[in-house]
Amino acid sequence: MTATAELRMPLGYVTMDAEEMEYLEGGYTVLKTISARACNDIAIGITAGCGLLALLAACCGRAIAAKVITVIGIVGAAYFGFAGNHNGLEIYQNWFQFGVKIKW
Repeated sequence: MTATAELRMPLGYVTMDAEEMEYLEGGYTVLKTISARACNDIAIGITAGCGLLALLAACCGRAIAAKVITVIGIVGAAYFGFAGNHNGLEIYQNWFQFGVKIKW
């Protein structure tokens, strides 16, 4: 059994040429590249900054805040340190997301 029906489009639709629907750009657009040296400097800054904030939080009696800041510092410093030991980072954007990836 074959059914046929008229295709009805919404009132505000816009037609597109086939060329507009083709995917030509290769996946993503690099917005900024961070060198390996800069990644190492950022890792040092995160370590020092989070260490200082954790110390201040602990001195003010905020032990849980100090632990959270310490964990954030460890993760951030590890990520940038790892990128610093490779070729740096690329900040990119494509149609659906914005992100950061390590250059291999």
